[in-house]
Amino acid sequence: MKTAYDVVRGALRLIGVVTPIEPPSAEEAADGLSAMNQMLASWAASRYTSASVPQTSFALTSGVASYTIGAGGAINATRPTTIYQAHITQGGLDYPLRVVALGEYEAIPDKSTTGAIPEIMAIRPGYPLSTLHLYPAPGSGCTLVMDKVAPPSDLSLYDTMPYPPEFIRAIRYNLAIELAPEYGVSVAAEIAKTASDALEVVRRVNLQIPAAVLDPLLMRRRGHSDINAIRSGSA
Repeated sequence: MKTAYDVVRGALRLIGVVTPIEPPSAEEAADGLSAMNQMLASWAASRYTSASVPQTSFALTSGVASYTIGAGGAINATRPTTIYQAHITQGGLDYPLRVVALGEYEAIPDKSTTGAIPEIMAIRPGYPLSTLHLYPAPGSGCTLVMDKVAPPSDLSLYDTMPYPPEFIRAIRYNLAIELAPEYGVSVAAEIAKTASDALEVVRRVNLQIPAAVLDPLLMRRRGHSDINAIRSGSA
């Protein structure tokens, strides 16, 4: 298993700051770790480069439509950068919750409806607490379940990297690019390409495309199903 130190040293090797048999100085290692933690926090702001999507459940209060979220908030959890998906659980059943942009929530003219199962949710970014808005306001017995994108905890130098293998390669090569300007080093084209390719692998792994659903009526052509016609645009 790779440690944070291993990845930092590998990144410094890629740009020639240290040789394959030379360890980084304490200052170089500390600077590399700081840069890596900042880079990973930035990656975690996007679903497509976040290593995990933790799930949080919270029992809603009947009639209350807004909740702070973050350390010490009403929902005492790591402050998310975004909500990936969410649903409401009531009476043993799950009801989909549409996560919308704040502007769409603000456009609702009358937000006083209450006592129902919420249908939409928006996040109002803030720091250290953000605010979640639900509409309509929940009735009794509703639990909010969220898959959220949140920044990771900072790593210490000898922590084991809590990332899958495809991430480790992407982190090492992209960290090399992050560190290069600090040492006045130009990044070789091969390293830049590998960094880009490795990050694209991470994005593809995290990308989830829902299966297409076609209306059966669209499949009818002269009384028969003709998927090829649909694909060619001749139907």
